[in-house]
Amino acid sequence: MSKSEPFEETSLLTTPLRKTIGVLGGTGPEGRGIAARFASVGLPIVIGSREKDTARDAATKILSILPEGNVFGTDNADMIRRCDIVFLTVPFSVQQQMLQSVAELLAGKVVVCTSVPIQFKNTGIELLRVDEGGAALQAKADLPHAAVVGAFQNIGAADLWKIAQPLNADVIIASDCESAKREVMDLCSLVPGLGAVDGGDLGSTPYVEALTVLLLRINRNYVGKHATVKITGIVS
Repeated sequence: MSKSEPFEETSLLTTPLRKTIGVLGGTGPEGRGIAARFASVGLPIVIGSREKDTARDAATKILSILPEGNVFGTDNADMIRRCDIVFLTVPFSVQQQMLQSVAELLAGKVVVCTSVPIQFKNTGIELLRVDEGGAALQAKADLPHAAVVGAFQNIGAADLWKIAQPLNADVIIASDCESAKREVMDLCSLVPGLGAVDGGDLGSTPYVEALTVLLLRINRNYVGKHATVKITGIVS
């Protein structure tokens, strides 16, 4: 596929489920948590960072709790070249700058946006206004040649990191590319205790992102607890 052409669903090759997972911003808590969870079910993981040594340190932290894991750290460009699916786990405040710097490399890739446009104030937690409508929609605007998927906005880094404990949560997955969405849903089905819910097209993601603000506000009332999402009534 030419980089000058928009991403088309038919251009996404169907390959075996065992894909190499990349994590852009994988040195932070959310990135390490997602990487550790997928590594714990045998998937190969590549951590990306602007600094190769920082990415290697993050990989070492994961291997300290999962010695048998297939986890590797490198710079962002090398990570993208090595991977089939890239999880975007940088804070929303730097998301656009990061994506614009690697947009050409991400052409033709599946990019999973986990960001939430959130602001912590003394008066509380608020959702930031985004011109495009939300974090995932902004990512799509910045990556017209990639298949952008929104997912993992509602699962905290601390819960993801505790790989010895099965999750008890659902992840709502939305995308305008049906095959990319199904691919991410299939990946999620590998993780014990993690349900995958079809959230429809990418237009659903602002509502999923807003739900994170509610969960964080609930957490303030239950110290030491982490509220999450479970969808019922859709399985017969």
